[in-house]
Amino acid sequence: MKTKFLSIASFLMLFFMASNLNGQNVVKVNPIGLAFGTLNGGYEMFLSDKASLYLKGNFYSRSLVGTRYTGFGVGGEYRFWLDSNERPKGLYAGPVANIGFIGSNSDFIDNYTLITIGGIIGYQWVFSENFTIEINIGPVYGIVTGDFGETDVFGDGVFPTIGLLTLGYILN
Repeated sequence: MKTKFLSIASFLMLFFMASNLNGQNVVKVNPIGLAFGTLNGGYEMFLSDKASLYLKGNFYSRSLVGTRYTGFGVGGEYRFWLDSNERPKGLYAGPVANIGFIGSNSDFIDNYTLITIGGIIGYQWVFSENFTIEINIGPVYGIVTGDFGETDVFGDGVFPTIGLLTLGYILN
């Protein structure tokens, strides 16, 4: 519980500190996640013409094989803009880190934490002057820990992360 509180407090502190930075920022949401029981949203702030910080949050609520899973997560990306001086448009790459806390109504799986660290590459388009759309992909290393009956560690490994059609609104 202490870890969850520290994660949320850190995320909120970064968000409010970053919101005071001058520059063009983008509020984002991923509508595709709703089809899979996930609500994703975030805030991208430009630190310079070639770098931005994207802070995001997730809420999960889905049922699989009679088990209900709910939880939340926070994460961040540091983006290096590779080919454009027309921010927030262009090609970017950078590191990504996320942490999610999930609970269930199962007798076998009570609660678990998923931590991912990796990298992404993506592209963001600007249309109608104030709207963005982006896609990204990359590898992440994930670790799952929690209460799984007799064991505390469920597994780890490398898997892809994909961000499809994230929509944004540019704040001026």
